[in-house]
Amino acid sequence: MRAIHRFLSLLACTALLAGCASQSMLVRGYDGDALPPERIATVAIPVQMEVFEVSGLPVRSPNVDHGVYQLEVPAGEQQLLLQYVELWPGAAAGSELVRSRSMSLVADFRAGGRYRIDYPAPANRDEAERFAAAPSAELVSEDDQQRVSAKVRPASQQGLFGRAPGNFRPAPTTTAPAAPPTAPAAPAAAGDSEALNQLKHWWNRAGEQDRAAFLQWMVGSNR
Repeated sequence: MRAIHRFLSLLACTALLAGCASQSMLVRGYDGDALPPERIATVAIPVQMEVFEVSGLPVRSPNVDHGVYQLEVPAGEQQLLLQYVELWPGAAAGSELVRSRSMSLVADFRAGGRYRIDYPAPANRDEAERFAAAPSAELVSEDDQQRVSAKVRPASQQGLFGRAPGNFRPAPTTTAPAAPPTAPAAPAAAGDSEALNQLKHWWNRAGEQDRAAFLQWMVGSNR
């Protein structure tokens, strides 16, 4: 039975990863119809830096482990709330998320400007834990490769996906993924496989529609 459970976990993880790989790497940090290029700025962001709010508007970063996504924001002063999140090898050959507390980045984005967010990317889990304890980031112009003046500081509030404004709690340095309110996530057991930990990771990052589709697939695959 345990072998079957692990096999299904591996299949589920593969299915979720395949779905994530096909999703758009473009995130709009505003409501309504697409704005013309002359009214927006574009920010290239490593997927390890999850932006979850733009000037009070909740946004959702792509659910992928590697690469860079593009965030479009209206020109002018904007506040980005972001958080470092990365999966690293854990105890007993398992995996754990290293997650920092939220940061606030406030900058004046030029219309038509192209930017990127840089951070000192950790080379291993120890470095990741040290970085998560004191996260930092900077905004760089892609046009002239110069650092852009921006206010970066710890956020006093957190937003989407278990980080609701008014319900802030500092994230532990190394932790399991944030669980939905109705199903608190259990810590990874020492004997959990890599596939099972990956499954837990993607389950907690999936939206309600993706979870419902996954559960329907699970029921059908066990008939």
